[in-house]
Amino acid sequence: MLEAGSTPTFGHAKRAEAARRWFKQYREEEFGLIASDFSLGLAGKLQNLNQDEQPFAACLAGLRVEGIEISPFANVLRIISRHLCGLDHPTAEEVMEAARMFTSDQSLAPCAALLAWGLDDAIKHLSEVEALTLGDDILEELRQLANRHSDKTTVLECLARALFRLLDAALKATDSNRRELLLCELRNLGAAYPSEPIIRKMFSMGLNNTLVALGDAGSLDRCELLLDELRELWTQYPSDPEVRDSFARALRNTLGQSSNPVHYESLLDELRRLYTGNPSDSTVRERFASAILECLNKPQPESRIARIIVTNCCKSLGNYQQLICPTRISDLNLQED
Repeated sequence: MLEAGSTPTFGHAKRAEAARRWFKQYREEEFGLIASDFSLGLAGKLQNLNQDEQPFAACLAGLRVEGIEISPFANVLRIISRHLCGLDHPTAEEVMEAARMFTSDQSLAPCAALLAWGLDDAIKHLSEVEALTLGDDILEELRQLANRHSDKTTVLECLARALFRLLDAALKATDSNRRELLLCELRNLGAAYPSEPIIRKMFSMGLNNTLVALGDAGSLDRCELLLDELRELWTQYPSDPEVRDSFARALRNTLGQSSNPVHYESLLDELRRLYTGNPSDSTVRERFASAILECLNKPQPESRIARIIVTNCCKSLGNYQQLICPTRISDLNLQED
């Protein structure tokens, strides 16, 4: 079953191929059951989906199932594993059908992590229109999976990623009701599992992206509330680089939306303090440098404020070039807003 490649046969079948033919001819039903159980056993080894588990994923992805009657659930897991290894991936409908089979059979519980990854990946590949329709159905399957397997970190992480992806789709579609529901659910997930860094990351990124969208729409009062929430999250987890990066982005984005000189000065000074406390964080450094350069190009009084803060930075850091030169505005390549 596992042997593949182009090894010379010298005119007769290799042992693996000969055994395969014999089982298919004389024990076809048993062969399918064994292949299904073997596939499920491999899928059950994939709990964290990290490099240590890569051999199991590669083994499952490489199974030759042509002409073998394996279970539909096992086959979907095999295709999900193939996508995990960079090959073809199942359709959203196939993954959802597998999730429904999973619900009705508790013996499949060890496969929860791989199935959750497949559901999240299905949401990732939806179009913007599909995300607003089919996305809800896939998300519901993930919710149920997380409710039954809340002890599996990978399942919870996949739910958090799926919520963030659908929140992003709602922001692009300017669907305010959907946006608030998804952000609230992501917030509640973070509150329920405060020790999970991936969930914190998704929540902090969701807060920042929502802040950007609302700022573009002119809802500045709501932006302040979101910034306060991010500030509080960073206060609770000051050593979490993902939360810190999202907070730095939010400060920079709020700066760009502010027209009040006093508020502007307060935000810029807060960004400066965040940088001086974390000078090796490239994202914080980029946001601070970007804010300074933008501010220096503004008319009075903002440019005066910027020059005062830059002067203070020079006194504390000793070299203004170290602050500005590592990052030019034209070099920034953002993935989070």
